[in-house]
Amino acid sequence: MERKAVILEREAAVAKILLNRPDSLNAIDHQFSKDFLAVLDECFWDDKIRAIVITGIGRIFSAGGDVKVMMQHVQKSKPPQTGKILHELTGLFHPVIMAIRKIRKPVIAAVNGGALGGGFGIALACDMIVAGESTRFNMAYILVGLVPDCGSSFFLTRNLGIQKASELIFTGRMIDSTEAYRLNLVNKVVPDEKVVEEAMIEAKKLSHGPAHALSLAKELINKALFSSLEEQLEYEREAITEAGKDPDFKEGLQAFFEKRKPEFFKKR
Repeated sequence: MERKAVILEREAAVAKILLNRPDSLNAIDHQFSKDFLAVLDECFWDDKIRAIVITGIGRIFSAGGDVKVMMQHVQKSKPPQTGKILHELTGLFHPVIMAIRKIRKPVIAAVNGGALGGGFGIALACDMIVAGESTRFNMAYILVGLVPDCGSSFFLTRNLGIQKASELIFTGRMIDSTEAYRLNLVNKVVPDEKVVEEAMIEAKKLSHGPAHALSLAKELINKALFSSLEEQLEYEREAITEAGKDPDFKEGLQAFFEKRKPEFFKKR
């Protein structure tokens, strides 16, 4: 049986998505894109999954686009059809980025080793990032004469502003996890051997939270990227009204007044 390029494992209410092309540094190719999207779709529809961790098998999280595949197309086609292959590949993989944002469950990237180019884009699409002390990040595209994809120009510009995003995109400069943390690109830096463990701890905490409220909160965060203040206030009004109808709200109030920890997970 053909090995899956992306694997789904479950641990209680947490899904662990494993990028499984270690021999290619978890580089993005056509099959990787298809397998990744299929796994995310499964997570979307499975109500037993309440939080998700994405990490890479092997030395690094992901090296981004598979440059070996690109080089094969340069060598085989006359004239080179790399524009066509890149158009096809982004058409397959960009829905993965959208799926990470649209899935109404918290998604945590456990970034081991490095997240380069499109690998950085995958991490940036997640709701939170846990990185190892030796983890490195960069926008590698410019170093091979390309431009960002996987939403990285979108996320970096909104996170950092034009000037800092331009620096990282224009130079392809490598940054370490300490700098990424200082730039607010990473939520937590931990010893390398603790990356997945710490991400799973955070995911398990979230999996015991109020699932409906968390899904609405993520939707609000997505809308905040595009909305005016007036629009966002109305979205918040609609979302808090919806959250107030859910049994989790009653449980949260009761727990507050009874001075105990709410049991959202058990109430469902």
